[in-house]
Amino acid sequence: MAAVYEGEIPLPSKVNRRGPKAIDAVVMKALERNRDKRNRPGAGGSTLVPA
Repeated sequence: MAAVYEGEIPLPSKVNRRGPKAIDAVVMKALERNRDKRNRPGAGGSTLVPA
């Protein structure tokens, strides 16, 4: 369990090389352990994905 809470989260593009690198920042933001650093749903949209 400690690895889940404290281990390094790999970039999605490192786990699945067929996936686009462009989604790395969005996924890593969503997986941020510190909830204050995550995007809040309904708070005006994501700052990572252009409108």
